[in-house]
Amino acid sequence: MGYLLPGVFLVFGVFVTYNSTDLFHDFGKFVKTNSTSVSFEISVVLVAVVYIIGHFFSFLSGFTVEKFSVWFFGAPEAYLFEKQPVQYFKEVHRKPADLLIRIGIFLAILPMSLFSLIALRTGKLDLVERSIPETYQIALRKRFSELFPEIDFHTSDYFGLVYHYSFESFEGHAAKFQNYVALYGFTRCMSLVFTILLWYSICALFAGLLGIDLALIFIPGAMLHSIVFFLAYNKFYRRFHLEVVMAFISVAKPESTEA
Repeated sequence: MGYLLPGVFLVFGVFVTYNSTDLFHDFGKFVKTNSTSVSFEISVVLVAVVYIIGHFFSFLSGFTVEKFSVWFFGAPEAYLFEKQPVQYFKEVHRKPADLLIRIGIFLAILPMSLFSLIALRTGKLDLVERSIPETYQIALRKRFSELFPEIDFHTSDYFGLVYHYSFESFEGHAAKFQNYVALYGFTRCMSLVFTILLWYSICALFAGLLGIDLALIFIPGAMLHSIVFFLAYNKFYRRFHLEVVMAFISVAKPESTEA
């Protein structure tokens, strides 16, 4: 469902926008004209196509929405300890091609990037970035050094080790981990889908396919939903990392439970 629903929303949104005049101004005529029986074989093909579209945009959202979040807010495993300075355009060592990619992503997901800038200017980055208490940080470092004494916590990919240890050791938390992965993947994809529908609605308005009256509904609606899903994605992305860390520091080691 995490791949099917985004594909359905995108295809349906494009269809509704393209047929908005007939659909909203003469609904009875539209239904009569477009109500044709669809065979089972065609239905299966349509579902498969929508599913593939969902997969594609899930991958694309990882390259755009997720990249933007990490570049703008920092990775959750970092800002769980302390807030990260915004360095989206300030990293001077970046190559020109990298800078162009960042500019392109910033413009492509403009509702999300503008919202992030507003949050930065108004001091509301804590909507996304919230560190864990100092006592938890100390407990995490202590537990990590006990389990992996030969690995330095500060120079290693500590979260990768913590996640794999927690997933393999604590079966009760594994389902929660997977639920959070599904949730943040779905909301990330949906934020991109509504951003695409926003740009499509704007193009449809200028092309004369969408009336101004409906554009005043579609465009703000798509923008609002893209921002809401973007916030939800960052919330679940942080909660996933937090759940892993809390499981790691709070659950007894498997060998001690057998005693």
